[in-house]
Amino acid sequence: MVLESEASLAHEGCCALKVLERTNAWNGVGQFVTEQLVPGRSYSVRGWVRLLSGCLLYTSDAADEG
Repeated sequence: MVLESEASLAHEGCCALKVLERTNAWNGVGQFVTEQLVPGRSYSVRGWVRLLSGCLLYTSDAADEG
């Protein structure tokens, strides 16, 4: 897998992350944020994914139930 910074593909901000040469469907980008989260708080995550056939908006909500 190859990762590149690509300014011309940015939805917002300065650049986008381009993923090339994936060898398996699960190959992709991840970000560990566990150390930045506070127990008992709710969080929303939003991101844009550009596919060869177009774009999609990804959203996810998470809440600490414990």
